[in-house]
Amino acid sequence: MRTVLFVTALVLASFAPLRAVQQAPPPPPGRPSPTPATAPTAPTPPSVKPPSTTPAKVPLPPSGQVPSVPVPSTRFAPPADQTPRPGGTPSVPPIPAASTQSTSWQNVRLEVTISDSLNVDTQTKKTVSMLILDGRNGQVRSTSEGGLINIDANPQVRPDGRIYVRLTVEYRPELNAQQAQQAGTSRVAQFNESLALVVADGKSIVASQSADPRSDRKVTLELTATIQK
Repeated sequence: MRTVLFVTALVLASFAPLRAVQQAPPPPPGRPSPTPATAPTAPTPPSVKPPSTTPAKVPLPPSGQVPSVPVPSTRFAPPADQTPRPGGTPSVPPIPAASTQSTSWQNVRLEVTISDSLNVDTQTKKTVSMLILDGRNGQVRSTSEGGLINIDANPQVRPDGRIYVRLTVEYRPELNAQQAQQAGTSRVAQFNESLALVVADGKSIVASQSADPRSDRKVTLELTATIQK
């Protein structure tokens, strides 16, 4: 009998806390009900997308053409004579002096003959002789009231023995009374010529033959170059 009572007391004692929890008064209005404490949860890591492994598309050149490859730029050091100054401006080398013109140290005689046919019955000749050093310039000036003869020449002896001549001639004759009466005027046209030619030593050559645009007049220019040995 005592054993039954002891077991009954133990059973009632085990159900006492459960009944106290069930009979606990509800929280007053306006106050939140307590929530059971829970363990903190770890934040979800952000999702990271793996990099795309698709290769970039390279445009292909048209058929039959070779793709151009850029050439890497190459920098060169300035020459020794153009070393930059402290201010940053490279020094410019001085310009060498012009070398003296080569010469054979021989004189060249030039004879320029001007034949002028003012009309059918009248023809005049004027001859100018010049002695010039090989490779140098020579000039002759002859001026009157109504006429002039100006000649500039530069002869150069070539290795083959021929002579290269640069010649400039300005010519206008002065007419006398009879020539002016035949020509019908006191002044005639002036001729200006500039020539560059090669002549043989000692041989005459007809350098030019000009015509007057207002009449049948002709002016012939002959040149003879001779090396004085």
